[in-house]
Amino acid sequence: MSDLTDSLDLECASISPPAAAASAPVFDFQRAPYLTHIAEEFSVDPKGNIVHDNYLKGCKWAPDGTCILTNSADSSLRLFNVPDLNSLPAEPRVWASALNIKEVDLVYDYCWYPKMSSSDQATSCFLTTARTAPIHLWDAFSGALRASYIPKNSVDAVVAANSVAIDPSGVLIVAGFTNCVRVYDISRPGEDCDLLEMSTKNGRQGGIISCIAFDPSGVDLMALGSYNRSVGVYSLDGDLVSRMADGHHTGGITHARFSADGRRLFTGARSDSSIFCWDLRTNKPLYQFRRNASTNQRVYFDLDPTETLLCSGQIDGSLLVWNLSGLPATEAVHPIEASSTAQLHTDMVNGVSFHPLWTMLATSSGQRHVPLIAAGVNDSDDETEGASTTAVMKGAVDSSLKLWYAG
Repeated sequence: MSDLTDSLDLECASISPPAAAASAPVFDFQRAPYLTHIAEEFSVDPKGNIVHDNYLKGCKWAPDGTCILTNSADSSLRLFNVPDLNSLPAEPRVWASALNIKEVDLVYDYCWYPKMSSSDQATSCFLTTARTAPIHLWDAFSGALRASYIPKNSVDAVVAANSVAIDPSGVLIVAGFTNCVRVYDISRPGEDCDLLEMSTKNGRQGGIISCIAFDPSGVDLMALGSYNRSVGVYSLDGDLVSRMADGHHTGGITHARFSADGRRLFTGARSDSSIFCWDLRTNKPLYQFRRNASTNQRVYFDLDPTETLLCSGQIDGSLLVWNLSGLPATEAVHPIEASSTAQLHTDMVNGVSFHPLWTMLATSSGQRHVPLIAAGVNDSDDETEGASTTAVMKGAVDSSLKLWYAG
């Protein structure tokens, strides 16, 4: 893709800036998205030194659209307020974080409180799970730790959850572990929880429960993805409703999302080239959306608010967009070609998130790179005296959060 400014011929004045939305935003990817803001603070340490290994691990808009949350390799959760977009800038502006929360260890998963509204501070919070740590509930205004939910094993040691989610009512926290999930009442921090067995010996899917999604249609169902490549749909009491994905994904499930009507489920996996859309009435895949995601890292996808578009990043830094309107009726899985592609980063796009109210798209990038050791330049006559080495990263390094106008 050519330079984004050139692709719009610098006609910023001709683009209507986002305003308070009275209806769902209508995204348009027929032309390249326009870059408005960029956050590159992930590549600089507190002392101003350049760092190459602090790649991002996704980005998620708050339910009310007032801010976005990121996770990165430095075990930090950063919150960025939505910028002032009364007019679109001629050049990308710096996007600085308003909050930076350091977790105790590697962050496995994170999610917003589903009823979050910045006008009600009590609801402005998010959940994290990190290696060697309890599940934490954080205040999105102050960064203070509000509560801890403490999973323990049979020898009374804290065990970290691999995945976390809060049900649409905002009452229950569901956390995924190996062969089980734990369910916490969000109003009761501590150790008390309900344990739901998910092992294969109990007729469940088993494995490490790596992602969790809730049916938003009002039915109390949840989908659990496992690193054993399976997906199960359960009641909130743990009763198995259906099981799918066996033999379709080639890697462990890393992301799942219901459609708004609860009839379909989208799933993606690590080291896998496809996103599948499942018909939950038949438990069979309807559509296959191919992407280049041959990495063990989680690569998120997202649906726009009208659910007419599906988008996902790729390891080459590009964005794929699929048009979901008018898809053919099918009895066998049907491959769907992307309707548009845009080169948005120079490194893997691991996170994509549609703004819930405006025609804005956020993307996050970066991945683990293998450092190479290259000999430094030596001005000495003696080839051994004063010789030095420099760490050089293999492949392009781009660890950034970007905001795009796509209207």
